[in-house]
Amino acid sequence: MFRTKKVNIQQAKIKLIQEKIFLLVKEMLKVGVDIHMAPRSGRYFLVDKENQVSIEISTSKIRIANHKFTYSENLPLTFIEKVETEVKNAMESRAEKLKKELFRNEVELLDFILKSFVKETE
Repeated sequence: MFRTKKVNIQQAKIKLIQEKIFLLVKEMLKVGVDIHMAPRSGRYFLVDKENQVSIEISTSKIRIANHKFTYSENLPLTFIEKVETEVKNAMESRAEKLKKELFRNEVELLDFILKSFVKETE
């Protein structure tokens, strides 16, 4: 009987840790921290230089560090994948914004070149 309660408490603690980590990742992504990826290892890094907080997401654990402390937690793969999905979605969203900006610049460049030719032919 006591053993069951101990296991339930441990599971509740792990669930709470996962919720806090997930919320932290979402909030960091929301404010626009730097996102880096190591392609060979598949690790992701979120870096908030202003608050001196960084998160490393690997296939088996998440490590959170600030200028004084480091916290590392081995977590289930399903949770890691959920966090990675959030990071990938943020990266994709930023890439789309960049693509739109680059395309807008291309159109402006073409307009500028076209106007220079139109002036010459008049």
